[in-house]
Amino acid sequence: IGLNQIKVYSLQLPDIFFTEKGKKRIIITLTFNPETRLSRGDSYLGNRMEFHLFHTMNPEVLIEKYGVISENTEQSGGVPDDLKKFEINFFPLATTRKAGCHQKAWKEYKIEPKNNRPASPVSLVLLNFNKWITASNRMQDYCISVTFEHEKEIELYNQIKLTNQVRIRV
Repeated sequence: IGLNQIKVYSLQLPDIFFTEKGKKRIIITLTFNPETRLSRGDSYLGNRMEFHLFHTMNPEVLIEKYGVISENTEQSGGVPDDLKKFEINFFPLATTRKAGCHQKAWKEYKIEPKNNRPASPVSLVLLNFNKWITASNRMQDYCISVTFEHEKEIELYNQIKLTNQVRIRV
């Protein structure tokens, strides 16, 4: 991903994940290897990355709403106001996570969400903010891992695989 850019990853999560009773958890891990400089008092990391997960939103709308990353984007918490009701809030919060280059966050549902129950598609927005890197064409390597867990045996893996398979035309 380039500096001051976003990427959106989307998948169709089977409805059974949220409708089936039982504890469920979403875990996201982001790792990256930024340039670092000990002499920088304001920011040790050359760039910062953060992620946010949204439900029920078309990925194209997310790309449109985020548009171009500016300095205000990071200051405002990285989420446009009209998207906040569709965000799945994780622990720890993005403000705490983004200080490091190995970020892990989770959301646990112990009871059924009554209001604003998440639904497909589920989209991960990845943001990359430049702090002091002068090479504007620098690309940042990263790795994202997303885990969906459910306490009941609902064959979640197979259902996710089936609903997100790329269809090849013959």
